[in-house]
Amino acid sequence: MEQKIDLFTPIHKAIRALIYDTGIKLQRTDFSSEVESNKFLTHLERVLDLLEEHARHEDQIIFPPIEKASPGICGELEKEHEYGEKLLLSLRKVISELELLDGVARNSRSNSLNRTYTDFISFYLSHMNREEETVLPVSKNTLTNNELASIRLKVQIDTRPGQYTEWLRWMLPALNIRELVPLFQQIKASAPSAIYQQVVRIGEEVIDSQRWNTILREAVDLIEDRHNIELG
Repeated sequence: MEQKIDLFTPIHKAIRALIYDTGIKLQRTDFSSEVESNKFLTHLERVLDLLEEHARHEDQIIFPPIEKASPGICGELEKEHEYGEKLLLSLRKVISELELLDGVARNSRSNSLNRTYTDFISFYLSHMNREEETVLPVSKNTLTNNELASIRLKVQIDTRPGQYTEWLRWMLPALNIRELVPLFQQIKASAPSAIYQQVVRIGEEVIDSQRWNTILREAVDLIEDRHNIELG
């Protein structure tokens, strides 16, 4: 039986890895050092840009066909997106305030950023759980794999090349082997060759060797694909 394409779990695992890593960076940052804190604030702005893009993809590309198949299913989640945007704006406000301060004053205000970020990720983690409990099963039960593949391709095309690479670097290492093998197979079957080749290149780079070798064994045609990519 063909495994249904999952529009939510892989990207959500990427987001969890991203926001966990960012939380660790936040706690370790010495905000009395303008160089160190500026580096982190730039990173955090980038993270917020990625999360805003993800929410836009869900609102504009992923939710509409699911809502059409099951009217009313996306309403509460869309409201949560609006609330999440307010939290993002609060984070950006704190970032802007910190950027205006010197090292000593910035350090004394850094706890405000820590609390605001913690509030945000607490909401965001719960929100992703709700999506996986509601719209994920509905998408698998009501949409065909061709329809799901078409939605995923629209997201891939709408993502700027640099950002798509960034998402892959977070997503691929975050997936377990039972998620990785069908993901490579599904992308090969439904995505343009350029996208698939990009996924293979980045996968070989960011997935640990033990899991990558398992992928090569279980997705046998990937060995030939990798060879052809290297020759290209």
